[in-house]
Amino acid sequence: MKYVITLAALFFLFWTVMNKASKRGKLNEGANKAVKSLATTMRYFIIGLIVLGIVAFVFVFVSHPR
Repeated sequence: MKYVITLAALFFLFWTVMNKASKRGKLNEGANKAVKSLATTMRYFIIGLIVLGIVAFVFVFVSHPR
């Protein structure tokens, strides 16, 4: 799990740096597309982690009744 969290943090850090450069106009059109696709990928990754966490949480409480 720590690898997943590290990967998510690296995604976020890289996206933040590239997004700042994109807003300042320091990137060309191809790099702007890459930043947008990275942001989309990061959103899907985080949403997937949230869904996986919810499924695991429900599984634990359904399979281990009190």
